[in-house]
Amino acid sequence: MKMVKYYVLGALVALALTLTVPVILLKVVFGWIAFSLIAVSSAYLLNYPSLFRKREDGSIPFYIRWIFVPFLLGSWLYNEYARRTDKVPPLQKIEPHLFLACRMSGKHVSLLNENNIDAILDVTAEFDGLDWTAYQEDYRYLNVPVLDHTSPTPEQLVLAINWLNQQISEKKNVVVHCALGRGRSVLVVAAYLLAKNPTLSVDDALREINQIRQTARLNKRQLASLQQIRDGGLLSLQKNLTLIVNPVAGGGKWEQYRDDVLSRLNEKFKVTVKETTPEVDGKALAEKAKQDGAHIIVACGGDGTLTEVASALVNTDVTMGIIPFGTANALSQVLHGYISKVMPISTACDIIIEGNTLAIDTATCNDHVMLLVAAVGFEEKMISAADREEKNVGGQFAYLKGLWNAISNNENMTFKVAKDNQPAETLETPSFVIANAAPMTTALAQGAEPPDITDGKLDLTWLLPQPSSDKQFASLAELVLSPAEAKKQSESIRHERASSITLTFDKPTAYAVDGEIYEGEKLEIKTCPRSLTVLTNFEEKD
Repeated sequence: MKMVKYYVLGALVALALTLTVPVILLKVVFGWIAFSLIAVSSAYLLNYPSLFRKREDGSIPFYIRWIFVPFLLGSWLYNEYARRTDKVPPLQKIEPHLFLACRMSGKHVSLLNENNIDAILDVTAEFDGLDWTAYQEDYRYLNVPVLDHTSPTPEQLVLAINWLNQQISEKKNVVVHCALGRGRSVLVVAAYLLAKNPTLSVDDALREINQIRQTARLNKRQLASLQQIRDGGLLSLQKNLTLIVNPVAGGGKWEQYRDDVLSRLNEKFKVTVKETTPEVDGKALAEKAKQDGAHIIVACGGDGTLTEVASALVNTDVTMGIIPFGTANALSQVLHGYISKVMPISTACDIIIEGNTLAIDTATCNDHVMLLVAAVGFEEKMISAADREEKNVGGQFAYLKGLWNAISNNENMTFKVAKDNQPAETLETPSFVIANAAPMTTALAQGAEPPDITDGKLDLTWLLPQPSSDKQFASLAELVLSPAEAKKQSESIRHERASSITLTFDKPTAYAVDGEIYEGEKLEIKTCPRSLTVLTNFEEKD
């Protein structure tokens, strides 16, 4: 590569001067230059743009900038001269919502605003991205680090074109830039045009760009790389994946993790983002996503949001994924394992990208789809006691406080229970839980082994009345700590399995379904075996 030869030659000259000049200060300067150019040469020879340690926000660490000052100064002088003598404007519109540009700096902020730019794709490795916050701007930003005069990897290119497509599908104006807007950025824009219109040839795509930006050109290596990737069939906008996001879940976790999630998923999918509102819930958005041809619909929120989305996907061929942004995130623990308590977002993204699916059971509770549990008594009181603000501030401690108060009050309920169409029985209990699935943290559902989400059965767990709250706390400890065999002999816990169950009350009674509170005089619950396909690392039991 021609540029590498220049860097190596410069490094050798600087090294020779370091060894021969008698002045200490000059030795330091030439040694600095030699080290900088040797490091840059190594980055090119090894195709290692990460050498510059460019962060996700576009910044380069202070110590890296100092190491590479000689190289960066030379690059800056050349690029500044090239921009001043450039025959084309710094920013040009290639097609609706898609712009091509040289490297953006503070003096270009007004130009970006004039063109209503919303998002920036930076394909440089060696330059800091502009600190947009210093200008009170809020651009979406993605860096795909590529060395000057080189090509992105196929994986980088897939990430870039899918990120572009996502921004444009949301009607955002997005600019792609490298140092001068001639090589790396042109390659990415051409790749996007080829992915969007597979009938185009590489020459057609470059010609379309060159008609607008006359200085756009790829070197031989870049042209060959683009042609090879295109001929290999890699330039396709991937499976349609829709993220249905509850933006207030978990105190607004979506805003915090949005960029991380999209940068991961855009590597493999064509991502569309839809946010719930008080007027439009997850079910409505999932129905619309199905109509629009989504292959995968990912619910991002708490267990309530997940159930809303699932209710539109039961008995369909659309696959459901989950990213837990809620407080309890019980379904995530079942489908993603307990590691999701420690690394919920990265684990969820890994599972979505890996693509392993499983058909799981769902259930219906009156008019509601149920993925986890329906409950009356302690569980319902625990959920009712925790409002949105308390959950945002205290997380799961808000639930623990509600459970503590419910058990302390130790109030029993009396109602009729009919299992699998058998005659009804009268039951008195302070807590009755019907579980399709429940992690160990859903303590009141642990009457035996943890419920199996693929067995076609509902797990029924209830507590017997006790004369004091202290004894009920002991019952809770037994649920959590005792092995399944010991629970069978318990004097305070009862457990059965059934395919359907009906609870009948003598007055309207509050009940919980997957974290949401409803009211009614009757609960009719029926399992729906293998009715929902989900992305998971869950290992099915033999």
